[in-house]
Amino acid sequence: MKKERFDYVCSLGSSCLCAMSLRDAGLRLSSGPFDWLLGPSLKSRVDLIANDFAGWFEPRDFEFLGNPEKFEHDSYRNRRTGYKFSHDFELGKSFEESFPAVREKYARRIDRFYDRIRASRRVLLVWLENPVVNDRPSEEEVAASRRILADKFPGVEIEFLIVDRAPDDTEGGRIERLDGHWRMVCPYRRKSTEPGKDVRPWDIDTRPIDALLSNFETSDYRSAAERRDHAAAGRLAKYAAFGVHTAFGYALVRLQIKICKLLLNRLRRRGISIRRTFEVQIGLCR
Repeated sequence: MKKERFDYVCSLGSSCLCAMSLRDAGLRLSSGPFDWLLGPSLKSRVDLIANDFAGWFEPRDFEFLGNPEKFEHDSYRNRRTGYKFSHDFELGKSFEESFPAVREKYARRIDRFYDRIRASRRVLLVWLENPVVNDRPSEEEVAASRRILADKFPGVEIEFLIVDRAPDDTEGGRIERLDGHWRMVCPYRRKSTEPGKDVRPWDIDTRPIDALLSNFETSDYRSAAERRDHAAAGRLAKYAAFGVHTAFGYALVRLQIKICKLLLNRLRRRGISIRRTFEVQIGLCR
C-alpha cells in the first residue's frame, strides 16, 4: 500500500491507547484535546468539536472519583458530558487549586487543534476501540461524523481512521479503504499475561498497531523550538520508564539489562547442554 500523507494527524480517543500508538508511530507531534480522556462515543466527540467545546469544562459539573487506578493523578468525571479525567489533576491537591491550570491546558490544546485543522488541506482523525469497553463506531456513525466536520471545516479534507480490536489470537492485521474513511482490524497484544485481569491501555504492546500505522505519515508543522522541546520530553519519558533521570543513568541501566540477557542466555545454553548430557547418560544405562 502506498503511504498516505496528511498535514495533521490527531487522536479522537477513545482512550490513551490511541495517543500512545500515534506517538510510537511518529504521527503524534503535539497534544490534542482527547488524548488522555475516557468517555463518550465518536459521534459525541465530533458534536463537541462542531459546537466549539461550548460549556464542556464548567467546574460545577465535575465530581471527584479518587485514584481508583493508582495513577499519579486524582481522577474526576464531568457528570454532564461523561468525560473522565485520569491524567490531569495533581494527586492530593484540591480541585479548586488544580482546576485553573487544567482548564488552561485544555484551552491551549483546543486552540491548537482548531488552528492545525484550519491550516491543513488534509487531516486524519484516529479512533482506537477501547481495549476494555466495546465502543466500536458503526459505519453510519462515522458517515454522520464526517458530514458534521465537512460543514464545520469547509475546504479541509477530513478523513477518519477507525481501529477495531481483533481477537487476541488473530495473526497480524489488515487495513481497508471504505467510503471516505479507513478501517483497521488489529489484535491488541498484551505486554504481559496476568490471568484474570482486564487488558488496560497501558498493558498493550502497540507494535502490531504501529505496523499498520506505518501506512500513514504526517508533515512536521512544528517550529525548531517545538521540535527540540518534543525531543527533550521524549527523552525524559524514556528515562522515566527505566527509573532514571539522565542519559548516563539510562545508558547504565541498558548496559545492565544487556549483561543480564547475556548471562541468562549463557545459563540457558549451559542448562541445555547439561540436559542433553543427562539424556545421553540415561540412554546408555538402559
